[in-house]
Amino acid sequence: MTRAARISGNVVLALIIGAVIYAGYIVAKTKRDNAEAAAFISEAVAAMAMDWNADELLRRAAPEWLSAADKSGLKALFARFAALGKLKVLHPPAGRVGNGLFPGTRITGTWAEYAVVGEFDSGPTEFRMVLKRIDGGWQIAGFQVYSAALTKK
Repeated sequence: MTRAARISGNVVLALIIGAVIYAGYIVAKTKRDNAEAAAFISEAVAAMAMDWNADELLRRAAPEWLSAADKSGLKALFARFAALGKLKVLHPPAGRVGNGLFPGTRITGTWAEYAVVGEFDSGPTEFRMVLKRIDGGWQIAGFQVYSAALTKK
């Protein structure tokens, strides 16, 4: 084996080892981010639903969502959510964490898309959130609530 072949082999081996180490880092980071995002959404929904306080959403919102949100309408919206009643059970959230550009938005970096179902006096309600990771924490960049009880007249 020539010296050039040995050097090429060592370079390829080093690249493979580097790729395996980087893949391990990404897997560990994604696992950590998933756990933190799930905990964030559970805590956020529980805080918002406790007294149906729009300030709990605003306190956790990303700046770009705050600038686009109709803050005056949020209080009325949360007053409507109060018709759901008290939160009885909050199921574990389900979702995913990604890195890069969140589809259809200008959110870049680490993001999460999660849904969590809560059982209220009026029945099940699903909360969907898009989160973005900023300075080691999560912020709400999108917020939706789905409940059959809210569509009844």
